[in-house]
Order: sequence, then structure tokens, then C-alpha cells
Amino acid sequence: IYGDKEQVVESFNQFVEKTASDGVVIHNNRLQIVTDRKRITYGLTDADFMARNIRVEDGATKFSVFAKEGRDYGEFMMHIYGEHNVMNALSAIISCLCLNVDIEVIREGLAEFKGVLRRFDIRLKNDKVCYIDDYAHHPEEIKASLRAARMIFPDKEMTVIFQPHLFTRTRDFMEEFADALSL
Repeated sequence: IYGDKEQVVESFNQFVEKTASDGVVIHNNRLQIVTDRKRITYGLTDADFMARNIRVEDGATKFSVFAKEGRDYGEFMMHIYGEHNVMNALSAIISCLCLNVDIEVIREGLAEFKGVLRRFDIRLKNDKVCYIDDYAHHPEEIKASLRAARMIFPDKEMTVIFQPHLFTRTRDFMEEFADALSL
């Protein structure tokens, strides 16, 4: 749709400029956002808000949130997996903080969230097998899902069934799909 990476970045920057002048742009610190709006970045390192000590424990993802200025927001827990979901949770936490939602309400809400249908949807899990249904249909989404599975099952054999979403996407991203599925 966009042609190349530069056009994607330009589209994001155009979108950001639609933010109200007194609004806040919350974004992953890896994005190349150019704006004079107030910005809050998040990431694993070198960001205004950072997630640390990410781990799977007792069937849940746990992580701590720290602000660059030194504030420790404590530990959060969620019943979805993967670093990508930790980043999504971190952006939601920041959004809630900007809206003055109490930190304990945020923590409870995240702990209660069960995910969405067909996104790392654990359909069957017993001592022998775990069947996960995931609608990932882009190479980066597939990588994120496979990494999340490895996070939970580091030493288990994986069998992956890939159903292409669109012929053209499969053709256009053939090398990227091969790279993602090689995980």
C-alpha cells in the first residue's frame, strides 16, 4: 500500500500531526516520529517508560514498569503472552496514567484482560500438547506469536500450520514469511 518504509514513516508522522495541540503522542521509542507535540516514549530501554524483568510465571506474563525519571510503578501481570503484548500493555498503562486512572485500577484491569479471539488463543492444553490458534497473517505478527510460544515452551517441539491470508501478501512477503516461519 505504502510502497516503501519512508512512506510508512511519513504516514505515521501525518497521523501524529492530527493530535490536538495540547494532546500527547505516546509511541514506541523505535518509531521515527517527528512532531512538536508532547511525546511520551515506551520500550525496553532508553524510553520515558520501560518494561523490565519480563517473564512467564504461574501461567501469566509478569513485568515491571519504570519511568525514566526514576519512578517504579511496580509489577504487572497479564494472561496474554509475548513481548509485543507487553509493549501494547505498556502503551495502555501510559494512556491510562495520562487520564489520571489510579495505578491499582490499571493493574487490576490488565490482570483481568484475557486477550481476544484468535490472537494466541490457547484452545487445548494438557501434559502432552498445547494447541494455539493465532490469526497472525503478516510476517512480523507470525514472528511475535512464535516468540511468545517459545517464551512459554522454551524446550518443546513446535508444529506450525500456516494458512496464507491473501495470495498477493504471500507472494509479496515470501522471503519474510520464510524467515518468520523458520523460527
